[in-house]
Amino acid sequence: MTAPQANPFIGVWQRQYLQIDDGPQETQQQVLWIQAERQFADVRSWPYPQPLTAKTYADLNERQQFDAALLGFAGHFSWEMLGPGHGRCCWQHRITLLPGSFDDVSEFTWLAADTLLEVGRYTDAAGNLHTFEERWQRIERSPVQVQQNSDRSLVLQCGDWANVICDRRTQPSHWSEYEATCWQRKHDKWELQFGTGDSLKAAVTLHPTSA
Repeated sequence: MTAPQANPFIGVWQRQYLQIDDGPQETQQQVLWIQAERQFADVRSWPYPQPLTAKTYADLNERQQFDAALLGFAGHFSWEMLGPGHGRCCWQHRITLLPGSFDDVSEFTWLAADTLLEVGRYTDAAGNLHTFEERWQRIERSPVQVQQNSDRSLVLQCGDWANVICDRRTQPSHWSEYEATCWQRKHDKWELQFGTGDSLKAAVTLHPTSA
């Protein structure tokens, strides 16, 4: 029997750029993805000046809705190799701002030991198909601690980085109760880097521990 392969994605990943279709390589949005053996948590800044609510979401353009849907999400991850340095990965979104869970499937290419190129496709609300490319740089390779894991919350810590995803909503339209935050530990103190406090005006109720 062949032993299962260790997950080569474990660690903290910072996005270097996003390119949609033939557009420019975008670098203005802060994105941090933490990958454990199976769980993942992805937190992104909101790169627009206006606050975001369930009511104002309908007035956003297609691209802004794309970013809103991916402000912060968590779930389970799987991967398979298709050839040397190339394969397919699947992020199963289980905690999300927008209703419903789904599988996010992309292909990846290892450019270096800690550099990853992700290529995939998505369909917008109007039914138009788009391609995207994301380049990721791993900035931490330490083991990942799963500090809290339930159907509605996940806290992952890796080295001096942590991502928190917590859905406290009592109603789907109460977006200010959806919490997705990125933290960095400096001098033994956790400091909030970015998250839904700016975009959704969400209160910060769940923090990484000092363990």
